[in-house]
Amino acid sequence: MNLTTIKNVVMAAIFLPSLFMLIGSIAVVRTSYLEYLALDEDKHYADLLSQAGSIAASALPQEARTTIAYLADDSPRTTSAMHEARMAMDQARQDFYFAVSDAVIVDDRLEQLLESWKETHQNILAFRAKVDAGEASVREIIGAYRPSALIQLEVVDFLGTRITDRTLLHKSVEFFNILTTHQGGLVTNFLVRRSLAENGLDVADRDALATAQALHRAGISQLRYHTDTPVINDIMAFEQSETGKKIERFAQAVLANVLPLAHDSVNEWDKLQKVRFDFWRAKIGEEIADIRKSGDDLAARARLHLMLVLGISVTLLVLVAVVIILAARGVNLVGRLTREREILINELRSAAQTDLLTGLYNRRGFEQAAVTILSQAVGLRWVSIVLFDLDHFKQVNDAHGHDAGDVVLKEIALVARRNFRNFDLLVRHGGEEFLALLPDCTIEEASRIAEKVRIAIEAAEIALPNSEKLKISASFGCAGREEKSGRHVLEPLIKRADLALYAAKLPGRNRVVADAFIPDNQDRSRKRMA
Repeated sequence: MNLTTIKNVVMAAIFLPSLFMLIGSIAVVRTSYLEYLALDEDKHYADLLSQAGSIAASALPQEARTTIAYLADDSPRTTSAMHEARMAMDQARQDFYFAVSDAVIVDDRLEQLLESWKETHQNILAFRAKVDAGEASVREIIGAYRPSALIQLEVVDFLGTRITDRTLLHKSVEFFNILTTHQGGLVTNFLVRRSLAENGLDVADRDALATAQALHRAGISQLRYHTDTPVINDIMAFEQSETGKKIERFAQAVLANVLPLAHDSVNEWDKLQKVRFDFWRAKIGEEIADIRKSGDDLAARARLHLMLVLGISVTLLVLVAVVIILAARGVNLVGRLTREREILINELRSAAQTDLLTGLYNRRGFEQAAVTILSQAVGLRWVSIVLFDLDHFKQVNDAHGHDAGDVVLKEIALVARRNFRNFDLLVRHGGEEFLALLPDCTIEEASRIAEKVRIAIEAAEIALPNSEKLKISASFGCAGREEKSGRHVLEPLIKRADLALYAAKLPGRNRVVADAFIPDNQDRSRKRMA
C-alpha cells in the first residue's frame, strides 16, 4: 500500500465519521429547532385562546351586568361602572387582534370567525348607542352580547385544535369545557332574573333556559369525569355548596313555573349570581394563568433545549474540525518525511542499480527488475533476450581515447532506448555489451526489433569531443522461449543469446542472429522420444 492510499484511508477514517457526526448534528439541531418553533407556536395559540376565553367569560358578562344595573338605576355609580366595563371590553378585544397580528396566523377559518366577531361587535356598539339614548331594555341584553360570546367560544375551540403539545392541548380542552359550562350558567342567570323580575317567561325563553341548564349540567358532568385539577375540584365543590344548590333550586323553580314567594327574590338572586360570577371569573382567571404559564414553561424548555443542543453541536463540530486539521497536518508531515525518505532511498537504489555512464540498468539492477517482470509472467507467455555488442569498439578507444569511447556508449544507449519498446528492460551488460529483456515477445518479434535497432545504430553519426563524426555497428544475438511459469528462464536465455551473438560475429559482424525455436519441456520430451 503506497503513501497516497494510506493517506486516503487515514483521512477517510477520520472524515467519514466526522461527516456522519456533522449530518447527525444538523439533523438533531433541525429537529430541535422545529420542536422549538412548534412549541413557540403552541404558546401563541394558548395565549390567544386564553385572551378570547377571558373576553367571553369575563369582559362581555361584566359589561352585560353593569349595563343591566345601569338600565335599572342610571346613577353616577352604575354609569361609571358600565363605562369602565366597556373600556375594558374594547381594550381586551384590541389586545386580541394585536396578538393575532403578531403571531402571523394565516387561516381561512380563523379569518371567518374574526369577521363574524366584528359583525357581532357592531351589534354591541349599536346596542350601546341605544342604551346611551335611553332606548334599550333589559330584554335586549342577551341578544346583544350572547352572539359575540358564542363566536369567541368558537375561536377558543379552533385555536385549541391548532395546539400540538399534549399538555397544552389537554389544558385547552379543559378550558373550553369550563367556558361552555360557564356560558350555560350566564344564560341561566339572565333568564332566571328576567323571570323573577317579570313574573314568568314566555315559551321561547323557557326553552332557552332549559337548553342553558342542560348545557351547564353536561359541562359539569364532563368536567367531573374527565379532569382532576385544583380548578375543577373547586368548581365541583362550589356546585355542591349551599350557594350552588340555591342557584339550582331557583332555576328549577322557574322552569317548573313555581316562583319563590319572597318579595326580595330578585335581590337574593342577584347576590347569588354575584357570588357565582366572581367565583367563576376567579377560577377562569386561574385556568388562564395556568395555561399561559404552561405555554411559557414549554417554550422556555424548548428554547433551553435548542440552545443546549446547538452548543453541544457547535462544540462537537469545532472538535471534529480540530481533529481533522491536526490529522491532515500529521498526514502531510508523515507524507513529506516519507517522500523525502523515498527520494533518498531511490537515489541510493538508483546509484546502486544504474550504470552511471549510460543511465541504463547495471547487472545488479537488471537482475532485480528482470525477476520482478518474469515472476509476473503467468501462463503461456513468450520471453526473449536480445544481446548486442559494439563491433571493434576497442579500436575506438585506441584511436580516439576512452573519452570518445564513453561518448559512443552514451549515444548507443540513447539509440537503443528510442528503438526498443517502452516496456523492454535495457541494461549495460558490461563494457560495450548491452542486453534487452523483451517480455511477451516471440523470437521472431525479437529478431525484427533487434534488426530495427541494428539499422538505427549503423545509421547514427556520433559526434566526438574533437568534432569528428564516427559511425559504428553492432552485432545481435536473440533467444526466446515460451514458458509456463515465467521463472528460472533468464540465465539459460542469456547463454543462448550469447551463443547467437557469437554466431553473428563469425561471418563478419553487424548482423542479427536468432536462436532456434525452443519448445516447452513436454514438447521437447516428445521430440526426444521420436
